Amino acid sequence: MSQAWSDLGARQLAGFSLGFSLEDLVQPARIFHAWITYISVSNVYSGTRGDPLEPQRLEHRLWLMKAISALSVRAQTRQDFAWFLIVDAGLPASYRAKWQAIVSSRPNSHIVTYQPGKFEPLEWLHEAIEAQGGADYVPTTALDDDDAVRDRHCAYLRAHVDDLHRRGALPELQFIGCENPVQSDFRRAAGAPLGMCKPWIRRDYLGQDYPINAGFTLCSKYPELSLSVCAFKHSDVVNACRPNHPKLSSKPALLSRLQALRNLISSAAQASTLDWDGSLSLERNYHAVSLAMPQAVVVNHGDNIQQARLDEHLDWARPVTLPSTFAGITVDAEFTAAFLAQLPPLART
Repeated sequence: MSQAWSDLGARQLAGFSLGFSLEDLVQPARIFHAWITYISVSNVYSGTRGDPLEPQRLEHRLWLMKAISALSVRAQTRQDFAWFLIVDAGLPASYRAKWQAIVSSRPNSHIVTYQPGKFEPLEWLHEAIEAQGGADYVPTTALDDDDAVRDRHCAYLRAHVDDLHRRGALPELQFIGCENPVQSDFRRAAGAPLGMCKPWIRRDYLGQDYPINAGFTLCSKYPELSLSVCAFKHSDVVNACRPNHPKLSSKPALLSRLQALRNLISSAAQASTLDWDGSLSLERNYHAVSLAMPQAVVVNHGDNIQQARLDEHLDWARPVTLPSTFAGITVDAEFTAAFLAQLPPLART
């Protein structure tokens, strides 16, 4: 009889379901998410030769931000992140007030004055993190003033981090990047009041896709790892996460840069209390965003250090038509058209 009851109990247990998985019992990670935008900072300015604080250039960047990045930030379907605009210490007060007006239109947005070496670690965010009640992980996301990302970019990043954490698979450090943007040529063209659009065709020094800077994110374990996205060059991380390719033997400067990136991470890891030596692997420490294309819009214009992109593959360029060209990315057609029609083009240098 006892054996029969045991068999019955075993059969019942075999068909018994808790109705939830053990992953559901994992407490959500405390996240502090910061988006970072540099504005005409002399030391890191991505513009052409000349003074980035020259009034005509400042007006150009101000229009770009209103038309592109500020709109992209406000259009995010998930808004639980802080946005920091980093400005040059020499930015005239009148222009600082103009950028302050932009950030004042969105809660949890701030202007911070640039200081060399301040933004690569995370200490500058400590007060804001503690005001939120602390954090277990700190993702930092780069967004240039002339770039935009999908409206779901923040929601995607947080869902990715939360999913890995719930499964116990979130590493101490992970880079997250968009590899499928489109280019928008901001210049006047007949029949194209919103400019021209063309596919992104650039590859890295090995002919491979690489993450662009728009939306490029570093998620760091906090407070153990004090590393922000500002410490890293977006085009280097994929190759830094895998063994050096034989083709790189002829590029000593690049090899040195990749090794410096690895050393920075390994030093931070080994100085922490983490059970991790800082070694990187592509599978564990890099994630390519899988959102539909376009994942971001990279704007080409005369005041960008990459202005040569304006003249690349003109035969592929097509007029921007909304909403199809930038599906999933909010664009203010009226403001953009006014920008292109009224703002004098800068001299190409």
